[in-house]
Amino acid sequence: MGAGLSEKEPDEVPVAQGAGPSHRPSPEVRKVMRQAQALAAQGRWRKIIQIAEVSDFAERPEILEFRLRAAIELDDREEIKRCQPLVIAVESEAYRVKLASTLVNAHLPNEAAAIIGSLPADFRSSQATNVVRRIRATTKDAKALKQVRHLVAPRPKKKMGADEVIRHPGDVDDFTIPTSQMKTVALEGVGPSFEAYIHDLWRLFEKRMERKPYPFVREFTDVFVNQEGRIWTLDGTDLRASSAAKEALVDPETVPNIDEAYLCIGGSKGYYDWIADRVAKLSWCLAPETPDCPILVRKEQRGLALDALGTLGVPADRIVALESVVFCRKLYLGTSSTQAMPRKAAYHHTYGRLIEEAVKRNDGSTPRRFYVSRRDTPRRAMLNEVEFEQVMATNGIVPVVLSKLSLIDKVNLFHHADVVVSAHGAGLSHLVFGKPGLHVIEMMPAAMSQVTQMNIRTCFSMISRAFGLDHTMILYPANPTVSDWTADNSLIKSVLDHAGSYDGAVARAAE
Repeated sequence: MGAGLSEKEPDEVPVAQGAGPSHRPSPEVRKVMRQAQALAAQGRWRKIIQIAEVSDFAERPEILEFRLRAAIELDDREEIKRCQPLVIAVESEAYRVKLASTLVNAHLPNEAAAIIGSLPADFRSSQATNVVRRIRATTKDAKALKQVRHLVAPRPKKKMGADEVIRHPGDVDDFTIPTSQMKTVALEGVGPSFEAYIHDLWRLFEKRMERKPYPFVREFTDVFVNQEGRIWTLDGTDLRASSAAKEALVDPETVPNIDEAYLCIGGSKGYYDWIADRVAKLSWCLAPETPDCPILVRKEQRGLALDALGTLGVPADRIVALESVVFCRKLYLGTSSTQAMPRKAAYHHTYGRLIEEAVKRNDGSTPRRFYVSRRDTPRRAMLNEVEFEQVMATNGIVPVVLSKLSLIDKVNLFHHADVVVSAHGAGLSHLVFGKPGLHVIEMMPAAMSQVTQMNIRTCFSMISRAFGLDHTMILYPANPTVSDWTADNSLIKSVLDHAGSYDGAVARAAE
């Protein structure tokens, strides 16, 4: 992959969203950022530090971010120490959180604690809470733990406005977490810290899963809800926030009233969110013991809902695409998490019943070893995918384009598979339908600038762990400035070596 970077106009330089100062960097600052960005693409980290040190804008958070990243890449602890007081002095508290998160991702929890510990005692944000949680999970250093203690808020026993917490019908606490094999293969050019961070995330997930959390539903009375999933009361108290701007207070008589409804709307409208989160939560409201009320969904996901729920016999008029504010006398809101997914009984009425339906329709024609092709999407395009598919096919791994299949066909495909090969992408959401022992080979780009995203991008491997699938994540060096990538010969050989070493249940038993 090429490391060069074409010159960009000043307004094309990326600025951290939601974490930086409210004003736009000046042209002079953006010029320094352009230089740093080009050097990062070439791996010239020492030069970035030199430029940052002599820059007139060395204390700007955007410049500090590049400098800190460079120090991490070089494993230069002295430079990291020099950056710490500069980061602590940054006026934007949100940017301090962001840079502390960068340090946690680089396995430097003690250094991160010094930065995030500088936040005022009354500072609260979900990002800061997550960083503090990760610091506490990855260090035993007494000083570091003391520095973040003031940011640990006591967990409320009951969420304000929630009248009742309800378990899923059929859910039991007597269940076994399945075993699985989780592996990484780092190709030349991928730093060891990247691979180590993924294993840290897996260990943290394992700890959370061992707590055996359970999915549940909250019941609210007399609340407003909008198309973004925000819930609030008559007096304007937010019970569930959203990223959208707040609506003005309205009279219940001026908006549609619903006696009872189940809310199936979250912060994301992507396909992974639908399969791995929304479908899981819907299991509660499809049980015979629960109210047969309307299901409120995003308008962008109504088609997905019709495909999934229609297969299970849910009438189309029960699925309501919410496009404006409504007032609900009684509203149910489901919660779930990937670490709760080993509780198969809790999700029987969606995942379980979809699998049962797929088994009924299975005629044995679906390939047991297949490659999830991305030739139908321009995002993160594999430039030599045609060649890659040909190599896959000659080794008995059939290329499949998932967008041409209905949901039940995808369920059938994944449930009866022995080996699934795929680049990182939403198609792997269907791993929730896989059988224990299925081997998954996921090709993951590994650029240090993307390491802060890995807690999200390891989502498919977390599904594999929760469902007892064997997961190999192949890390290939990636240029952070472009989205297109090429699967070189070493990558293809690595994929084939791993795919060839697993042959369904026979090979798994031999291990």
